[in-house]
Amino acid sequence: MRLIVNGLTRAPAETTVSPSEIGSQCRGERNGCFKYDYEWDQTETTLTLTFNTRILISQNLSATELQEVREHESHHFQDFLRLAGQLQNAINRALGANRDPDMDNRLAWFDYDTCEAGAAFHRSIGRIPAICIPPGGARPA
Repeated sequence: MRLIVNGLTRAPAETTVSPSEIGSQCRGERNGCFKYDYEWDQTETTLTLTFNTRILISQNLSATELQEVREHESHHFQDFLRLAGQLQNAINRALGANRDPDMDNRLAWFDYDTCEAGAAFHRSIGRIPAICIPPGGARPA
């Protein structure tokens, strides 16, 4: 089986929204946030994983604040890319060994790892980190 991963080679779409919309979509954030989602599909010969990334930015920011938010969210995006690369390699190893890629469990762990990376970054800059809850299943090999 062959793996196809889409959505990792383009920068996240940037959308300007109200601060209340950021608060409703991004728990604890006021000025901006990096978000992603994904979908996957499997046929007999191909496993396709597609990511959609975006950055929400408050419409009420000064030029300086806007630049700071973009840099901050860029850091989250870089963490996401690093973890998505690791995910891609792990899926390829599973497929190469003719193992079930266990996508639901693997993606749950990817979400957890992404949350943990964001929390570590926030701790490093003195912000309150998100609380990340590990998935119930064992981490896939």
